[in-house]
Amino acid sequence: MRAAALIYPNAATIAQDQRHLRKSDNFASELIEGAEASTWEAAKIACLIPAGAMILGWQRIG
Repeated sequence: MRAAALIYPNAATIAQDQRHLRKSDNFASELIEGAEASTWEAAKIACLIPAGAMILGWQRIG
């Protein structure tokens, strides 16, 4: 199984009081796919999330 994380890669530039606004024209989200793993937890760990990014959600791939 694999995991994918939907992130805001530049979350550090988003004002703290605006981070709850997950859909905005000003913020570009990105999908990061991880490597194959044997468990869901391992699959999430295999997703390399850039420093300063905010995770919006997870999804299973395959």
